[in-house]
Amino acid sequence: RPAAEQVRAGAVAGVIAARASASASASANAAARAAHDVPTLRLGADQVAGDALLIARIEAGRPEWGVDVDDSTLAQEAALDTLEAISFSKGCYTGQETVARVHFRGHVNRFIRGLRFDAPSVPAAGTELRDAAGKAVGDVRSAALSPRLGGVALGMIRREVEEGAALVAESDSGRWALTVSALPFPA
Repeated sequence: RPAAEQVRAGAVAGVIAARASASASASANAAARAAHDVPTLRLGADQVAGDALLIARIEAGRPEWGVDVDDSTLAQEAALDTLEAISFSKGCYTGQETVARVHFRGHVNRFIRGLRFDAPSVPAAGTELRDAAGKAVGDVRSAALSPRLGGVALGMIRREVEEGAALVAESDSGRWALTVSALPFPA
């Protein structure tokens, strides 16, 4: 329940901030929302505008099932270990061996990371991310224009890419210069 309360509080703050946003921000967020449907919360939270929920979720660094992560994503790639959503002392569960092996003996090769950008539009989900040398290092999973922070996104990015690294996302609809940021995004 505390997680639901955090999402609710973040969403409410997002609604207040979203009402102050410019129309360019709203249309860019509508395009991002169209790329992936934002489901209605079924945790008893108040219904909020899709833009506000999307922005609050991205700013909080919370991956969404089916959008940012899926059944091919390891728990540590989705940062579920840092969110304290994995138990290493409780009973058996599906995938426990893989999760424990990564935790105690190794590492994953990619992580959900924050991305910041300054543009009037957002990169679509699935847009490839490249480093300064042109090497593919990941992809955009969710993106929005935040009234507080400007362009924010979640991306699945290779582990060797450091916080603060400059990346480029390019597609038929535009080109974005992005910077890797810590999650959750600083207030």
